[in-house]
Amino acid sequence: MAQIYGIAKTWGEINTRLKNANFSVRHPREIETLLDETKMECEQQTLVARQKIEAEIDALEQAYEDEKKQVELQLSQINEKYRGEIEQSEGIVDLFQHNPGVFGFLRNYARVRRESQKLTRLRTEQGEQNKALKQALEDQKLELDTKKSLKGELVEQECAGIISKVDILKNVVGSPEFSRAGAEIELEESLQGLPENIILFNNISLQSEDGLVMDRKKFFHAHVDHLVLTPAGIFLIGIKIWHKHLTINTNEHALIDQLIQTTQFCNQLFRPDFPALIIRSILAYKGHQPENQSSTTVKVLPISEVSGYINWFNDEMLSNQEYTNLSTRIKEVAKTSGGEL
Repeated sequence: MAQIYGIAKTWGEINTRLKNANFSVRHPREIETLLDETKMECEQQTLVARQKIEAEIDALEQAYEDEKKQVELQLSQINEKYRGEIEQSEGIVDLFQHNPGVFGFLRNYARVRRESQKLTRLRTEQGEQNKALKQALEDQKLELDTKKSLKGELVEQECAGIISKVDILKNVVGSPEFSRAGAEIELEESLQGLPENIILFNNISLQSEDGLVMDRKKFFHAHVDHLVLTPAGIFLIGIKIWHKHLTINTNEHALIDQLIQTTQFCNQLFRPDFPALIIRSILAYKGHQPENQSSTTVKVLPISEVSGYINWFNDEMLSNQEYTNLSTRIKEVAKTSGGEL
């Protein structure tokens, strides 16, 4: 089995995102199953949460009805109490106000004023007590009505964690990156079957401290999706997903040009110390094969044929010592998203 360093770029990004959501996934094909399981768990939690909220609403409704009866009884008692006192004061005021004569009116003025103030106080107390009882009941009714109207939102809040997990998995499965991650792992699994002396480097950036000049520009690094080191040389592999029959268009040319540029970078980086080294480029694709191939320097192959293509080159262009030295050299100048190899 071939040696493997690093994690494929897109799969590594997806895996990190899932780990941050407390998912443990070893392969892209597990994600769809995990999504189905998480959906079922979400449905169960939603059912439990809905039953819980409905039970709380029922309890509030019962408490409101009980409180309503109690308030009606208290209001009746308060009004009955104040009714007698108010009627008594009103009778006194009416009696004194209708006392005939100027002297009688002046004599009873203080009494009328005193009873009028008492009437005002009684009516105010009655109103305040009625208002307080009614307000408490209205507040309770408002709480009940609010909970009823927000039942759906309250259920979602109860299940926010699992809903978030379902959304994360849905976004992953529905993304273009999901197909690419599957292709990356498919390629890696096929390359694992190569002889054990072959080394696969995933998602690396080759560094040049002084920079390398290509097409009158200086480059200090070059990204490689997959680099396979064999005694026959280096194979640089890029991955492309094709969803329908088409000819190679601008996007595919850009990927081919990138592979050509990376090949030139590797030639300048490694061949001065390893003149016998041969570097080849492969565009590995999943889906439908394009109708034509405009590059003679990049091999376009289905992912399933890449391993066989690499294995076909059995000429040992590098001695055992050169092979070991080149492996060490690659590790020295290569970095992954997590740092040095």
